[in-house]
Amino acid sequence: VINYHRKQKLKRDKKIALLEKKGVGNATVSKLLHYFDTFSNIEKASFEELERVVGTKIALIIQNI
Repeated sequence: VINYHRKQKLKRDKKIALLEKKGVGNATVSKLLHYFDTFSNIEKASFEELERVVGTKIALIIQNI
């Protein structure tokens, strides 16, 4: 039970960190999660993959997190 809640908190914390970046809003986060499924996959994604999903400007912002 404790591990479940830790994982949930980690997901929320990563989402908040992503949302705090300038230019990355709720719609962008939803689009990224729809394509990559998890925040871990978003972090592991190459610049080209991110660029394909959200465009060059936001891909650069995400890569600099």
